[in-house]
Amino acid sequence: MASTATIEGVGQMLYWMCGQFQLQARNLSGGGSVTPYPPITPMPNPVEFVVTDTTIIPKGGSSATFPQFIGYNVTFDRGGQPQTQLNSQPTYFSWNKVTGLFQCFPAADTDELFSINPV
Repeated sequence: MASTATIEGVGQMLYWMCGQFQLQARNLSGGGSVTPYPPITPMPNPVEFVVTDTTIIPKGGSSATFPQFIGYNVTFDRGGQPQTQLNSQPTYFSWNKVTGLFQCFPAADTDELFSINPV
């Protein structure tokens, strides 16, 4: 249904749909308005890189801030393996969705593949 549909048109469509299932609806006519939803903000792109001395998390580093992911949860794959936030594991990560601070443990090593994904 187009976003320019009228209230009456929407009501008639609902009335017709309810009739298909032998449900009853009140036939309303005239007046009213529908408040449109705000535009949908697209999900930020994942951040993927192979660790070097100059990447966002460089060799020997363990943290970075990702402001584009603030408000989202993230998943983290390291070397193609999903990581957990349980610090009882040999490798894990922490994420603060309020500040955008990401930390990984242990520190990054040269040629590791990192993939940080908003969800």
